[in-house]
Amino acid sequence: SGAFNSYIPNGPSFSGGLRLKNSQHEKSDVMYAVSGGFNTSYTPTLNTDYLNYFNKGEWNVLDSYTNNNNNLTDIDFVSSAVTCLASYGYGLQVIRNDGATTLYDHTNSTLTNDKVVAIETHENVVWVAEYGSSKPLHQYNPTDNTWTSFTLPYIYPTEIQVDYLGNVWMVQNPLLGGGIVVFSKESNQYVYISDVVGSGGLPSKQVYSLPYRDWE
Repeated sequence: SGAFNSYIPNGPSFSGGLRLKNSQHEKSDVMYAVSGGFNTSYTPTLNTDYLNYFNKGEWNVLDSYTNNNNNLTDIDFVSSAVTCLASYGYGLQVIRNDGATTLYDHTNSTLTNDKVVAIETHENVVWVAEYGSSKPLHQYNPTDNTWTSFTLPYIYPTEIQVDYLGNVWMVQNPLLGGGIVVFSKESNQYVYISDVVGSGGLPSKQVYSLPYRDWE
């Protein structure tokens, strides 16, 4: 018996988050978290958790930041004026600082199944990885709202990064072949990196992440 106090540490509004990302464009100290939208077999889970962010030691929920909080898989920033949110099954949401919001899916873009698993910004355009599509890679230009798609034989990307030369690196689902695909828009060619000597020689094709640091 007796009095007691309950202390609940501050944290995200969900458990088992999929991805953390900060605004590299603004060199911000704010870290964003998305909860994900698929299970281990990459089936949509109809997850409706809101975007979370960590700033000055505290987690907060951005429940009014997006009109579509279904199956959020990634966030990135083209500039301080344009933010992009990826959804697994609902496409790409573009939010501008004047309040304008556009949801791109198979009806108004080059997306085919709307399963956007990851996005990455480079030189003011957004690279979009679409899972299970014959055109698994797309480029969105927010300046003129144009889309370009790219056909590749490796259709199960799970992660995406863009290096300082503009090459796009995509991790492939380890359960469906694995390895890494590197695509050059300039030459319109790709290279598949595997565990085979002479083809990258990875210790294993079971790749799960692509860390990258901007040295500029």
